[in-house]
Amino acid sequence: MDSVIVDNTSAAVDWSLIKDIFLIFFSLLCGAWINRTFIERRAKLLAYIGHIAEFDIQEQTLSTHSVVLINAGKVAANNVRVQHKTLPEFFQIKPPLKYLIEDIDDGGKDIVFEKLIPNDEITIHYLYSSTKGHELGIAEIHRGIRSDEGYAQVLNVLPSRQYPQWAIRLLAVLTVIGLATIVYSVFKLVEWVIRLSDVVG
Repeated sequence: MDSVIVDNTSAAVDWSLIKDIFLIFFSLLCGAWINRTFIERRAKLLAYIGHIAEFDIQEQTLSTHSVVLINAGKVAANNVRVQHKTLPEFFQIKPPLKYLIEDIDDGGKDIVFEKLIPNDEITIHYLYSSTKGHELGIAEIHRGIRSDEGYAQVLNVLPSRQYPQWAIRLLAVLTVIGLATIVYSVFKLVEWVIRLSDVVG
């Protein structure tokens, strides 16, 4: 009877091909992230609550706070709406910018800005009073901020050192390089372990 020789080389894993596929996939992910973060031309609204203060005056509380709105994108944001459940009677916009007040069906009001250009920053200062049984605060005033391009990202802001834009971009590039190095090292380690197990087996 003729003996049958089985060629096991065909069952071997082509690590070179797997590595190439992985690197292509990883490069596409990094390219998409870099494009969306640094290159893509789109509006990006950011908002955060500024100073908050309260003053107890006789039987009422006089309160004030501000909302800072920034277009951190590369194109203008259109029809920016600062939405309110209750709009205080006294508010001020700095720097001055043309706006409209639109009534909403459920009783709320929107402050509407026709356009915020890239890197534009405005602050809306509110002044309002509350009495016992008729409390008015941030939760009762604000509803949300949006534009034709989407909703604003609301930030929880803490005082921190501000770094120049070039340093932030350099850090992003170094982060990508470091992540790629770690992933590649893990890949090589797994490859070495599998080859070692084949030799031992």
